[in-house]
Amino acid sequence: MKKYILTFILALIFFVTANAPAFLLKPYMNNVENFHINNISGSVWKGSVSSNHFNKLNWSINPFYLLLGSISADIDTTINSNNSISATANISLLKKLQLKDVKAELTANYLQKLNPTLPIMVQAKVIINIPQIIWDDITAKTPLVFLQGNANIQNVNLMGEQLGSYDAVFSYKNNLISSTITSSESSKINTNINLTVNQKLKLTVKGNLTPKTNNLENIFQELGINNLQNHSYNL
Repeated sequence: MKKYILTFILALIFFVTANAPAFLLKPYMNNVENFHINNISGSVWKGSVSSNHFNKLNWSINPFYLLLGSISADIDTTINSNNSISATANISLLKKLQLKDVKAELTANYLQKLNPTLPIMVQAKVIINIPQIIWDDITAKTPLVFLQGNANIQNVNLMGEQLGSYDAVFSYKNNLISSTITSSESSKINTNINLTVNQKLKLTVKGNLTPKTNNLENIFQELGINNLQNHSYNL
């Protein structure tokens, strides 16, 4: 008899929480700095929200993971018509956060808005694929443990000159984010650039950029871009 009562209570709790309206989460979201909720709908388990940072974010929580002591949710974010991010997030009771199957389509214009001091002189579309990102403790100052992925930089345009596409691989190790950007056969610039970002958010750029056309050589000279790159920026 006790077994049936316990099953009934668990089923009742699940039914109540599954149908709890999403707006109950609004106070918690508003506690995030500079995060202003415009609209929230659906339930706690499956809903959507819009804010000053994106047009719409949809989430869907998998209740199975609650039995394992964690929360898992599929998240799909439409930032605007040209930028979007999707991932599966898992948070354990030990405050460990994992993002899996992270896929993003971002424009250079959007990346420039994230950090206006970052020198981005080109127009481009960036397709990012990250199999997994792990944070050991999301409450710690430096919780990031693991990151590895790749990106394809498409439709690169510099002052009206089409530059083709480029590939990048990146990873996080020993408190350092590193990336290598290389050109493809169709690219108009022979590229082999290494980027690093340290704990103090210092970006270092080293490598070679060699234009393949006379017009690009002239543009490089006008902009003061050297074939040999060795620069540092504070993000």
